[in-house]
Amino acid sequence: MTKDQKTMKLIKTSLLFGAILTTPAWAEGTFTLGAFTSNDASVYSDHDDWSLVPYVAYDTEHFHVGFDGVAYHLMNTEQTTLSVGASTNYGDIFDQDIAFFDGLDREADLQIELTVDHDFGGFFVEGEVAVDVSVAKSGHFATVAAGYATDLSFASLSVKGGVTYTSEEHNQYYYGVTTDEVTAGRSVYLADDAFLPFIAVEALVPVSDNVTFVAQVEFIDLEDVKDSPLLDADTNATALLGIAYQF
Repeated sequence: MTKDQKTMKLIKTSLLFGAILTTPAWAEGTFTLGAFTSNDASVYSDHDDWSLVPYVAYDTEHFHVGFDGVAYHLMNTEQTTLSVGASTNYGDIFDQDIAFFDGLDREADLQIELTVDHDFGGFFVEGEVAVDVSVAKSGHFATVAAGYATDLSFASLSVKGGVTYTSEEHNQYYYGVTTDEVTAGRSVYLADDAFLPFIAVEALVPVSDNVTFVAQVEFIDLEDVKDSPLLDADTNATALLGIAYQF
């Protein structure tokens, strides 16, 4: 797995806990530096390794800039955040050093995203809509989720579940195999749109006023795309461990 691919895999995963990890930004802004390890790419065949990746972000009351993209907060209160942003995966989806993925080239995408989350005082809801405006895949997806977060004496815990709708173009980009990409061990797969349910558990353990240990486990049901020859199973379990420093 290439360095850029590892970075992007972590960035996409880190978005799941970013809203919880980032404290209310000071007027002059808050930097977040982190190091994480994740097995997120294990969803693909022959990908079972863990990656170690850095994370950098800068947040103010209205702006976010980081490895995971840029965003402008249209609304940012203690209860509600509404943001519009943009991100890219740099095209690093499949590791060309693994023979099975030879010939599966993907151009970098450019996603425009609208996200919202609202806290009801423990219970929370989240939503995201993203559209690729590049020629890479021209796909889109939408996610809705609900969960519960609580503070214990030693940690903050969060459990949530939801579903992501992914378009045909999105799935072809990540799971599809065209006739030009067929090999002896890789058959044609023309993807349809899909609904992918998921559940995630997150824990944030403060080490000091500025340092937080982060742990996350997520399970995704891939039933709607399980026939892709690029996948090992119809479910995927990923884990993320790391530490973040804010100043």
